[in-house]
Amino acid sequence: MTLLEKSETKETRQKAELKAENALLEGRLSDERNDRERLIELLEEAVTTKDRISVAVPKKRGRRLMWTGAVAGTAYLLGARAGRTRYTQIMAWVKKASNRVRPAANDMKEATLAAVASATETEPETKSKKS
Repeated sequence: MTLLEKSETKETRQKAELKAENALLEGRLSDERNDRERLIELLEEAVTTKDRISVAVPKKRGRRLMWTGAVAGTAYLLGARAGRTRYTQIMAWVKKASNRVRPAANDMKEATLAAVASATETEPETKSKKS
């Protein structure tokens, strides 16, 4: 087999692979177009029949859990006041936790201020053009 024949065989194989891939992509495109058309039909039908489209709103479980934890913690803390040693342990834990949160909050504050500062540095140019 000569070099020319090898090259033609390789090109023929690549051409066949590309045709197969093209056919696959055309099929996917056709499916997506059909899905889009069906969605448009459903939306038009909903508008013409004045039906409301219901959207499920996720429940705010995180807030509820946080609120429940805060209430339970407060109740436990108030109950623990009878035992002074346990109360001091809890208060030490709260201070330790708040000291861990403060640096992260300060870092976020500094990053926000830096972003605002960089945004305001470029903004006066646009304001001067409007004037």
